Amino acid sequence: MAKTPAHIRRRRFYGFCLFLVVGLFFAGYFVMKYQFFSLKTVLIRNTNFQEYDPLMAALSAKKGQNVLWLRWVTGSRWLTKQFPKLAGMDMSVTLPDKLTVTVYEKTPWLVFLGDKGRIVIAKDGTVLSNGAQSVRLPEKGNLLIIRGLPQTLFDHAQLSDVVLVKLRTIVDKVRYHFPDAAFQMDCTGLDFASEFEGLDDVVLLRDDRLPVRLGSLVNLEEKLVLLKQFFWYYGKLADPKPISYIDLRAKGKVIVRYEKNG
Repeated sequence: MAKTPAHIRRRRFYGFCLFLVVGLFFAGYFVMKYQFFSLKTVLIRNTNFQEYDPLMAALSAKKGQNVLWLRWVTGSRWLTKQFPKLAGMDMSVTLPDKLTVTVYEKTPWLVFLGDKGRIVIAKDGTVLSNGAQSVRLPEKGNLLIIRGLPQTLFDHAQLSDVVLVKLRTIVDKVRYHFPDAAFQMDCTGLDFASEFEGLDDVVLLRDDRLPVRLGSLVNLEEKLVLLKQFFWYYGKLADPKPISYIDLRAKGKVIVRYEKNG
């Protein structure tokens, strides 16, 4: 019996492999697309700022769809678009019908003390908590606490660009020069109706008690450098006097008022 030529055997082998791959592809497609492994149970983990009920309602609306299709094809991008507090999430499947969603929320950046409670903001301006809900704040990390902002700024899901740019200007520079210091910031004098920095009047509170009057955001870098130099000098004193307040509004000067009984 004549032996089949090698090139024909290779052609048959490649044809069989192609048939197998195509067959597996369509078999997997039909298993994932249609009513095999229909979603029945949803488990959500790791929510804090994101309200649980709306997220569960959005996922529960997918019940009846194929759980593998949801995990590998639909994915989670539609959820992060619908819920801006989320930075991302992981989905895992337990066959035949269970989907577990572990959410990762945006990192808290600022905490505002408002009339309704603590308002938490992410660095992109997303309002993570408007004060109406009970949330956990990270135990570690240097969250700057802000006072004196009107509650109406937080009525929407996102801070306006003018508000966000001004806050970033202050916060990023303060954290750069004082990465480990505890500061609060009184923003009562910030003018959010204008982008012009000269109309602002900002006060920092060091260790929640010592007022540091920065004034406008003009020359903010220079003011913080002067403040850093003063604190270095003050920390070297053998018997420093108690300070009542520090004023940086005069260009190139650090004006210090000491307590009368100091």
